[in-house]
Amino acid sequence: MLVAWKIPVQLFRGLAWALAGLGLVEIWSICRAGIFPSWKRVPGFLSELRFIERATACLLLSVCACLALLALSPPTDADSLDYHLGVPLEFLRRGTAYPRYDWFHARLIGSGEVLNMLGLAGGTDILNATLSVAALFALLMAVISRLETGRDRIFALGSLISCPFLLFLVPNQKPFLLPVAANTLALLLLSERFRSLDGRSIMLAFGCCFFAMSCKYSFLLSGSVVLFFGMVAAYISRRAVVAITLALVFYLTMVFPMELQKFLFYGDPISPMLEVFKEHGDAGLTRFAQYVRYYSMSTLSFPLGIILPDTVGRLSSVLGLGVLSCCVVLFNARRSIVMVTAALAAMTVSYCAGARSAGYYLEPCMWFCIAAASAPWSKRKSVMHWLLVGQAAVMLLFSGFGVAKLFPGAVTPALREHVMNENAHQYAMMRWLDRMLPEHAVVLSTLRSHALMPRPFAAKDIVTWTDWTSQREREKSLSILKSHKLDTLVAEPAAAGELADRIEARCRETVAMSESLPLGTRNPWNRRDSTKLAVYGTCFAGISPRYTDYVVNR
Repeated sequence: MLVAWKIPVQLFRGLAWALAGLGLVEIWSICRAGIFPSWKRVPGFLSELRFIERATACLLLSVCACLALLALSPPTDADSLDYHLGVPLEFLRRGTAYPRYDWFHARLIGSGEVLNMLGLAGGTDILNATLSVAALFALLMAVISRLETGRDRIFALGSLISCPFLLFLVPNQKPFLLPVAANTLALLLLSERFRSLDGRSIMLAFGCCFFAMSCKYSFLLSGSVVLFFGMVAAYISRRAVVAITLALVFYLTMVFPMELQKFLFYGDPISPMLEVFKEHGDAGLTRFAQYVRYYSMSTLSFPLGIILPDTVGRLSSVLGLGVLSCCVVLFNARRSIVMVTAALAAMTVSYCAGARSAGYYLEPCMWFCIAAASAPWSKRKSVMHWLLVGQAAVMLLFSGFGVAKLFPGAVTPALREHVMNENAHQYAMMRWLDRMLPEHAVVLSTLRSHALMPRPFAAKDIVTWTDWTSQREREKSLSILKSHKLDTLVAEPAAAGELADRIEARCRETVAMSESLPLGTRNPWNRRDSTKLAVYGTCFAGISPRYTDYVVNR
């Protein structure tokens, strides 16, 4: 549908409600068969454990409950409110997919954002988060089912659930945790049946793998590793023809449509990552691609920066102590040789590609943790186990705090408004703009929560990444901005003059000036001071708005 550039909103809405209906039917069928039969095994499972292990199990189940509630909370992070929800919402409003040359982040969308579009059409903005946490729980059940003892199961749960990065991923609409779980399930299946792979196993594993690769560019790296091991397993199992055929089918149905859309829109199937190789590539896009590739929130050097936070406010941006699980299995990997080898290969590929952000290494970390859970108990594993239990206790504190702050927004509209005002990035500013902007305004602003922008807009990306001292870049960027027919500028008063000079616009009238407005953040250690905003009528591209009557009336 996106390749055809037409988005049938009513069909999307019907698909979303059909999905919800199927979920209700499934719950009803489970209840008819007996209230969650698998829970009957819990008392037997707990009876195998010592008291301290039972307490640990209760701790981990509490963390799982907090993560589930966080997934139901309204979206508040900057990335979700920028392009993960903003681009699907923009396409739904227009009823068509179209290129946004000013909005560089719009080039990064994949099938994960299409799931967000499906949710938005059906009336929810948290579909991706709920699918992601459901996939995480499915992965946990799959891992537990392959382990024989209660201690190993507790170790596996602790290593996966205690990862601090989940605090960032679970309440977000970022298509990340879902493909991570899909790739990991595929690798689990391949490792279990490496020498006896049948056609149905190949279909399930490759379906998960190619879905992951369609969600986000970073999964092209880890997905290729999983695909390689799948091909090797298929060759050993004498299913090479089946594997190649299924790989081609899944590529054409899942990955190729998104690549074709990017190529038709921007001349680059993985835009903007190939911009540097074009003969007359856009220098601003090249700088943006390099930023995405080498982005890291930590000031610590790699690999320390993906294990430990440099400040308390960045606790949710690291993988934590689970990375050290590799020490348990690197010299005793016979039981999980496929998982360990795949983890090492994925880490090598990501490092060679220049990735330094913790997210690129979440899958290898999980694969090491799963392999460590299968390893025989040793002194190293016991020490690792108690380190992870301590990390899980910290996770419970932070996830419980997050639930207290965010989950009330899922209960009533009034509580949602309060939660968004307090925690959502730039929400209070956008609400103020909705009251102050004229109905006909077309806006350029220094804000990035585009999903909340109440009027048509040009994204600030093109202003941020353009070298305005370059005549060629300036002319190209100005032509893109002029095509939007901007007539309004929104910025902090101190930055408005510089922004207007860059785009060669003149601020004609001050439409509105705010009091101090909160930026909004859900992390109390990342709180920033409030700021003021000003709305200016501008003369740009020959457009001179007549705001005088509007200003007087305001």
